[in-house]
Amino acid sequence: MKIFLTLILALGSIQCGQQKTDNPTYPDGPLPKKGSTEGSTASIDGILDSEQSAIIDEEQQAQEQELSDPEQAEAGEQQTGYGSIRIQITEMKQDCSGNTTNIQELLFKMNGEFLVDSFSSYPDNRDPIYNTGKIGPYDAQISTSGDFETFYPFEAFGGGFGGGWFSNRNSFENATPSPAVGEVWFQVSFGEAKPSFESLYIKGGSATLPDFAACAPSQLRVLGSNDLGETWVLLGSTNSDTQPGIEISLNNNPSS
Repeated sequence: MKIFLTLILALGSIQCGQQKTDNPTYPDGPLPKKGSTEGSTASIDGILDSEQSAIIDEEQQAQEQELSDPEQAEAGEQQTGYGSIRIQITEMKQDCSGNTTNIQELLFKMNGEFLVDSFSSYPDNRDPIYNTGKIGPYDAQISTSGDFETFYPFEAFGGGFGGGWFSNRNSFENATPSPAVGEVWFQVSFGEAKPSFESLYIKGGSATLPDFAACAPSQLRVLGSNDLGETWVLLGSTNSDTQPGIEISLNNNPSS
């Protein structure tokens, strides 16, 4: 009997020892022991993987949004200047001899100062080379919709004979005020440069030639282009008589 009881006690002791050392199993695996990094490392890796996946998803979504909506992607970009500036004259203040409008003086302002140009010092010469020069530090090329006989584009800056530039004969109606017949424009191109001018000063109506004193533009728009004239944006305008000389502010970020 004593031997039998001893065997029972021994078996019970072995079973209790096994229960104490067993590591309980949970749905996600064994519960990590205190001080063990096995379970915590797996948990951290899982969090990092989730965060990295979320970042990648956000980047992909941003790229897809940029491709699907390029205008929104470029919304933060601001225009700083234009390679071509065009003065489009749509009205002359009154009936004028020859039905032609005149620009007597033209100046561009940057950083609070009107820029010096080379055109004002050119001689009275029809050679097209004189339509190329400098406005401040910028190379400039002048072109127009058409010129009145021996009055050349560069004379709008005060050079040549001194009477200014005149548009084509009969480019305006014989009326007061006098609307343009078709498009009448004066353009300055700056090549690869895109200067940002804050304003433009224009004086119309020749003070040198009394018969043409009334030929001042009275309605005009200032346009800018960066694709060689394929498209134009409005930078400024006026409906005022330019004969006394007026300054027109230019908005170099017209989308704002």
